[in-house]
Amino acid sequence: MNATVSESQEPVDRELIRNEASRTIEKGQHINKERFDKHRKEARKYKVGDLVRVERDLPGQPGQSKKLLVKCSGPYRVSKVLENDRYEVIDTPISRKDGKAAYKNVFSVDKIHPWLVYASDPLATDSENDSDNLEMNESENK
Repeated sequence: MNATVSESQEPVDRELIRNEASRTIEKGQHINKERFDKHRKEARKYKVGDLVRVERDLPGQPGQSKKLLVKCSGPYRVSKVLENDRYEVIDTPISRKDGKAAYKNVFSVDKIHPWLVYASDPLATDSENDSDNLEMNESENK
């Protein structure tokens, strides 16, 4: 009964316990990352000169519905590609407001969308011929 706690228990290998805890944590982090990435996709990449539309913050006022307000504005042109999927955009002559200074701002990729996306050209009859013609035109322009 007079024995101390340290005498009655086996010596504890702290290094072994730390290593085991570290492996368990890494395994759990790996499982969580796989679960998170399962439903994610790569961010869309834009190039300098691409036309984009930008999501706007809709200021709310009490009693006013935001349902029918325009959610995006544009077209804007990508002027610079920054790190971490961010882009600097500038306005175009179409989007510039009369009498206002040129617009320039930085947006993350989740707030930017392509201005127009064409899945296919409805007037084209054969997409292979069109892509060949496009390549020929590009090589002639160089």
